[in-house]
Amino acid sequence: KLLGHLRPFFAALVPLAISEGIGVAVVTYSPQVKLIRDMLALGFPDIHSQIPIRGEDGSWQYNGGGSQQGKQRHMASAVEELTHTRGLKITRSSTLLIDDE
Repeated sequence: KLLGHLRPFFAALVPLAISEGIGVAVVTYSPQVKLIRDMLALGFPDIHSQIPIRGEDGSWQYNGGGSQQGKQRHMASAVEELTHTRGLKITRSSTLLIDDE
């Protein structure tokens, strides 16, 4: 049932992006990070571990000098993880934000 909530657009886009070396992250105000992680594991069993998730669950922190407003700290923390774990160079001009609504 959980997998039924994965939108077809994202089911197609996420694996393609990752296969092309593009970093993908999920940032949300939701505290339901475990539910999101479970859905990603079901929908993308081979790549879900490459997708950082930043939500309002208290499992991460961002202490950088960037903006703390809105989802800025969520995005900055996800960028730090992608930079360190995948060696990606991520800048404002190389970033695309996609809303799920």
